[in-house]
Amino acid sequence: MLRSYWQTQQISHSVENATPLVVGLQLLSTLELVHVLLGLTRGGAAQTFAQIGGRDICLFLTAAAEPAVRRSWVAALLYATWAASEIIRYPYYATNLLEICPDFLHWLRYSAFMLLYPLGFAAEVGCFVVAYPHMKAGDKYRIEGLPEGGQFAVLGAYMLFAHAIGALTLFKYMLKARKRQLRQPAVTGTFTAKEE
Repeated sequence: MLRSYWQTQQISHSVENATPLVVGLQLLSTLELVHVLLGLTRGGAAQTFAQIGGRDICLFLTAAAEPAVRRSWVAALLYATWAASEIIRYPYYATNLLEICPDFLHWLRYSAFMLLYPLGFAAEVGCFVVAYPHMKAGDKYRIEGLPEGGQFAVLGAYMLFAHAIGALTLFKYMLKARKRQLRQPAVTGTFTAKEE
């Protein structure tokens, strides 16, 4: 995404080029939930589902579905915060499995979310705000049986309440994980899936 931006100086072009990769990686991240459910990794299934589900809903209803979102700066912020989160999380998991996790990475894993979660949440809400008028104007989000405009009341309620509650719940979960994890040494050899 950065290379595309440096070449074109257009955020919209960069986000447009990055979207297929982000979609593919997000689909792969669903395996994290499968791993937790099969007991291959430790972690909370509810938190993993909330994280992946929230990202899926945001990505597939907004950035992947609506060109106007891909032309906005909020989609670039969304992709950047998600990428920063994963750039920290996966090296942490790998080095922790190998029992060579450096202290700075352990600290970063359980501290960066304090900045990245609010930025990511703001970007997700921003994507919904940009997409909303386009969703309302089109037919692809119509819910049969609801009166005219009713489906957008449902969608709006999700955007404002369910998403906000989910973000707050995940943030509180990470605060607890941070408190617990920063009390112990970094090199533990444990692997906990999706604590972020």
